[in-house]
Amino acid sequence: MYVSWNDFAVGGGALFVRVSTDNGLTWTPHQLTTGTPFIRDVQITGDLVTGDVYVAGMDEGGGGLAGPRSNLMFRSTDGGNTWTNTYTGPTFSGPGTGLCDSNSYFATMFGTYWRHMGWGEPAAFNHVVSYVYAQHGAGADAGDVFYIRSTDSGQTFSAPLKLNTDTTTRPQWQPNLSVSP
Repeated sequence: MYVSWNDFAVGGGALFVRVSTDNGLTWTPHQLTTGTPFIRDVQITGDLVTGDVYVAGMDEGGGGLAGPRSNLMFRSTDGGNTWTNTYTGPTFSGPGTGLCDSNSYFATMFGTYWRHMGWGEPAAFNHVVSYVYAQHGAGADAGDVFYIRSTDSGQTFSAPLKLNTDTTTRPQWQPNLSVSP
């Protein structure tokens, strides 16, 4: 079992994974980042064929609408004992139409209440790692959904492919992903 999260008591939000090999009776912590820069824990997933475990993270570039974002992928090949940052993607502008009134770090989609920074979801099967996420679209388009794919266990990824095909400026965001044999 694997649980990932940001521990804000360590370095301003270090990324951790806790691993249990006895159905949750005991847990072993593993620190993936120092907390500087802040790398958001996005999602954790496993590859049922290889046993590899992946954690998707995001450097939110200091938050807000102006900070550039980048996606990161961490991988463990030994049951979560050791972790490697296998991929840090190019920077992009995060989705959003405004900033949250109560905390301007967070971008919003509707008014000032629906916070979203572009986080996505990873999925893996037989060394193929897929990831969907949102980023600011062209011009006034507040958000589009993009897909990237790795065929080498998360070492390299394809160029981002825009999945939504609308020609409006309506924001597309909060994508989900699943894989199946």
